[in-house]
This record gives sequence, structure tokens and C-alpha cells, in this order.
Amino acid sequence: MRRRSTSRVLGTVLWLAYLSADSVAVFVLGHLAARASGPQHELITFWAPFLLVHLGGQDTITALSMQDNELWTRHLLGFVSQVAVAGYVVSKSSWSDRRLLAATVLVFLSGSFKYAGRTSCLFFARPAKIRDQSMHILSKTLRVLKV
Repeated sequence: MRRRSTSRVLGTVLWLAYLSADSVAVFVLGHLAARASGPQHELITFWAPFLLVHLGGQDTITALSMQDNELWTRHLLGFVSQVAVAGYVVSKSSWSDRRLLAATVLVFLSGSFKYAGRTSCLFFARPAKIRDQSMHILSKTLRVLKV
């Protein structure tokens, strides 16, 4: 729909939704940490690991995330804090159903690995890191050609 429409309003709404999605997920995770406790909230706390999966991001690279490569330390701090909050939410609930607990742990691990993968990709895709690696490969190739 975004590609077929030239509406500025639609483009602005989609851009704002893209930029605010992580903030909304962080807000909901904080809300879960403050409100969810007790056995009646098990299904609600089940959603905390899914927020980690969302915060792990897409499996594609966008122009906006390419600019974030220099800010990988900010993403690392976000990763550590959000995994800690999601872990707190999951541990706060008393799990009477072991199957739900097992599913929650699997989704929690999956979301943590995805979020860690996003942060490590931003670290390895920094322009300075790419430049250093390119210079190393170039100098190594030049040494091989000279010999």
C-alpha cells in the first residue's frame, strides 16, 4: 500500500508508526512489569517474551536502521534493560501450568537471541568496523600479490 500510494498523510502515518513501534513495546513491557502478578495474570505475562521478539526487529535492513549502526551502544543498553525487564515479568508470575511456562521460556530465549542478533549486526555493520576490515583484507591481498 505504501509503494502504490503517494499520499503524504499515509507516508507520515506509516513513518510515525515505524518510529514509535519500539517505544510502544517498551511502554507495554514496563506496564506488564508494574501490573502483572499473581496466577490470574499468567496469560498476560506470556506476552512479555513476544515483546522481546518484536524488539529484535525485522529480518530486513531498512535505511533507518543503517543510520543506527553508529548507535549500537544505545541498542546494547536497550537489549540489556529490556531482557532484564522481560525476565522480571516472567519470573514475577506464579506458573501453575508447566506447558505455558515451557512455551514462555522458549519464546523468551528466542526473543533474547533475536534481539542480541540485531544488536550484534549493528555492531559489526558500523562503518568504522567495515573500513578496518576492508583495509586489512586489502593490505593482505597486496602482500600476497607482491610476493
